[in-house]
Amino acid sequence: MKRFLITSVLLTCLFVSDLTADALWQAAVELYAQNRNVYATRIQTNSAEYDARGNRRFSRQTEIQVTSDARGIAQSRLVWLREDGRELPPNDAITSASDAATPDSADPSNEGRAAAMAVLQNSPFDPDLQPAISVTRAGTEPKYHYTLELDQRSVTGTAWLDPQDGTPLRLTATIRPLPRFVHELQVEQHFAHNSIGWHTSRASINAEGGFLFIKRRIEITLLFLDHTSSGDQPTGEIKR
Repeated sequence: MKRFLITSVLLTCLFVSDLTADALWQAAVELYAQNRNVYATRIQTNSAEYDARGNRRFSRQTEIQVTSDARGIAQSRLVWLREDGRELPPNDAITSASDAATPDSADPSNEGRAAAMAVLQNSPFDPDLQPAISVTRAGTEPKYHYTLELDQRSVTGTAWLDPQDGTPLRLTATIRPLPRFVHELQVEQHFAHNSIGWHTSRASINAEGGFLFIKRRIEITLLFLDHTSSGDQPTGEIKR
């Protein structure tokens, strides 16, 4: 009888834990839905490229201004540009934060950039993507492993939620299969909340790759600043 009671208590605790996990994840999904129209009006990027020995080969800092037109479509403008510490005239060809962060237009660089943007732009908390996501809770803390199936690739990551109300705090993710010549790719996002609402405050991208004897490592940080809200969220690259 005693063993039966202990087993019943353990099963009840596990069941309650699963319900709590579901409730926390659902709260994060609902929060995302409530803040779809929140976006950053300024995006600052800081990127650097290193060789196999850790020597910095290139650095770039930019600021992008984002506005929303009457249709809710994002309009981006490069405010300033700095390369290897030198101020340069704004380049009209740079129209998004991803262009600003990775200036290399070679095919491998484009593929790596597209993969990183796919991670950033497909949030695991998006209500529309929930049918394509599998989520498991990791241990007793509010940490979740998830896999999001896209058309040709899958995003796998870990999300940390506030144990009290399910507010997303941080997530890390990568994409599979990786693009050619990319050996590692890690994307990390941090979230914040202010009077405007919940939003992404910072994102970082770390990638390593190479071809034959050439190896490169890229580190990119994006700061999302001066958030505002519109009736329709702007559509375009990286507006969180």
